[in-house]
Amino acid sequence: MNAVEAMNVSKRFGSITALDGVSVSFNNGVYGLIGPNGSGKTTFIRIMLGLQKPSSGKILVFGKDPFRSHGQVCSRIGYLREKCAFPKWVTGIEYLKHVSRLKRVEFDQSILTHPIVKGGFLTRKIGTYSAGMIQRLGLIQALVGDPSLIVLDEPSTNLDPLGRVEMVGLVKEIKHDNKTIVVSTHILEDLEQICDFIIVMKGGRIIAKDSLEKFVAGFSSDGTLANAYARVMGDA
Repeated sequence: MNAVEAMNVSKRFGSITALDGVSVSFNNGVYGLIGPNGSGKTTFIRIMLGLQKPSSGKILVFGKDPFRSHGQVCSRIGYLREKCAFPKWVTGIEYLKHVSRLKRVEFDQSILTHPIVKGGFLTRKIGTYSAGMIQRLGLIQALVGDPSLIVLDEPSTNLDPLGRVEMVGLVKEIKHDNKTIVVSTHILEDLEQICDFIIVMKGGRIIAKDSLEKFVAGFSSDGTLANAYARVMGDA
């Protein structure tokens, strides 16, 4: 059984079609979801998480409808949203323990040993955090409960160059644990280091999907993902 199975999924907001017949499946591995702003990436992620209901078509996450079985499905998902917002009056550790309670799992102290956690900032009130610290907290909370499906929406936002290196290292570390990881980002250099598969969206549709190796070999003239992406977008 695939972790995610989308079958002809469409989503309309009035006269606007945000998704138009999207069919794709995710299993173990890292999937890079790329495309211009307004291509439907965030809408697809929200439907996958059960936060929105498709207008037509069907999506299953671990064999269940994520909208109808939201609690059961979300307990197995870790999610980093594009713009993180956390309560400012608690410490990072207190917030992580709260997430653990919501997921009904025991808080695992080992999660604090990841390189992305450094400087002891988790013992401080979140209201004192820099933008980079907020992003680091978001990455860690996505791992609470050892989820089978991890969705990272723009994980490099607000991270300095070292933070980006650590984020890439974090994904590389967890990708070998039979997990499904979906990464939506505009930073293609990061995806080149971590992805197994590439999915390109434009205008609410999937216009290309393949393994990273085949995608780059088939479309790039210089062996880079950025060049392959530019070629696909130009031909679409």
